[in-house]
Amino acid sequence: MNPNSLSWRLAFWTCALGVLLVSAAMGISYWMLMRQLDYRAQEHLEGKLEQVRYVLEKSGSIGAIKADSHGLANLMEGQEELSVAIAQPYSGLAIAGFGRFAGESLSRAREIAGQVRSVNAWNAANENRMLSISERFLLKDGESVDVIVTEDRWTDDKLQTSFFFTMLPIFPLMLALAMLGASWISRYTLKSVSRLRHITGTITTHDLSYRLSSDGLPAELVDLADSFNRMLARLEEGVTRLFQFSGDLAHEMRTPISNLLGKTQVTLSRVRSADEYLTVLESNTEELVRLGRLVEDMLFLAQADHAQGALKREPVDLTQEAAQVAEFFESLAQDLEVAIKVEGQGAVHGDKTMIRRAISNLISNAIRHTPRGKQISVQILTSPGPRTVVSVSNPGEPLAPEHLPRLFERFFRADSSRPYSQGGTGLGLAIVKSIMTLHGGHATVENEPGGVITFRLIFEDQCSMSSASTSTDAQPTRCRRTRGSAGGTRPVG
Repeated sequence: MNPNSLSWRLAFWTCALGVLLVSAAMGISYWMLMRQLDYRAQEHLEGKLEQVRYVLEKSGSIGAIKADSHGLANLMEGQEELSVAIAQPYSGLAIAGFGRFAGESLSRAREIAGQVRSVNAWNAANENRMLSISERFLLKDGESVDVIVTEDRWTDDKLQTSFFFTMLPIFPLMLALAMLGASWISRYTLKSVSRLRHITGTITTHDLSYRLSSDGLPAELVDLADSFNRMLARLEEGVTRLFQFSGDLAHEMRTPISNLLGKTQVTLSRVRSADEYLTVLESNTEELVRLGRLVEDMLFLAQADHAQGALKREPVDLTQEAAQVAEFFESLAQDLEVAIKVEGQGAVHGDKTMIRRAISNLISNAIRHTPRGKQISVQILTSPGPRTVVSVSNPGEPLAPEHLPRLFERFFRADSSRPYSQGGTGLGLAIVKSIMTLHGGHATVENEPGGVITFRLIFEDQCSMSSASTSTDAQPTRCRRTRGSAGGTRPVG
């Protein structure tokens, strides 16, 4: 088994936990046995001490104890592990002693002379463990004696030793069982992971429609399967869009190239005048410009997908940028008899060039779709949140509801019958979406009442966004917020 594998680690730690628990159980059992034996020995001694008290109360005096010791001797019959010593208080002089360890008990009585009641553990000369309980008794004649009852605990030691050596050979057996059990548990537990690995190994880019089933999976792997299914859904969507994008790109580039090739071949089919050649070259120039613009937009989108770290963030006055873009399109707007009005105030923190391009794409799109004699409205508003919104509205035919979610897709055209010569590259709104995504915002479109179509650039919480930026070109974090007002009105065209 590979030490770096998850099954080996699971087996190892399960085995280690099993060994730890078994060791703890054995240790606790041994400790509880010792405690129980200690409690039983002390309880036995206390019972025997009460019997000695009864005999001494009948004797009544020290002289009677010395003269008649049969009562105490009878207490020791059949209990070789017990010893009794009686001594005078304070002096420790022996009065009587019974049992194998009577002498050592008398010596122990002298050591504890003066103690009214005590329990002591000590070792005899033969290293046997002993437990003694002593107490001072008052006789009927008014005299006091110290009584110490001692028990030889060799039987308890023998029982503890027997328990230890009985459990000792069981420990390796428990260890082996723990290892086998841990190995089986790891294999059984990770069987679902192996099944997931086998299934995921069969998934390829040719078919991403397969989804993992969570039936029978442990609760921890259900979330993993769901996350993997969501990842597959995103990959499937991305691959589908990539294939569609490749096809759309080939179609978009084929049209101008076919036009260039056709016109050039027709022109070269026979000798023509200079004016005719000039006309063809001018027409080809228009197609080349359109083809160049398509390539430029494609490069921009490719760079925008990985441009987060390269953004040059700085305070951007949206009113000023919108006014400059409107002024740039002033000539085109006048030719189409369209007016552009910019109103409101607001500022964000972002890349000025990209934001200007997003506004430019929306105004350019609005100009192409606004009827003659109508007006395009550009409004900048700052609302609580904080949120800054740039909206571009133009009158026109309402868009079909099913087309609204797809307007920001690459090469999507709501009116597929419109000639390519009358439109852009089909990437303008896709570029707008990419720019807003880079700035932590989003773009929306909706049909307004009265036959007005409104596109919105929504910048979310610019202060938080700018402070989180890691761009080395970023300016100090400052967000200039100005509530929308009518004082920024600028008619153009």
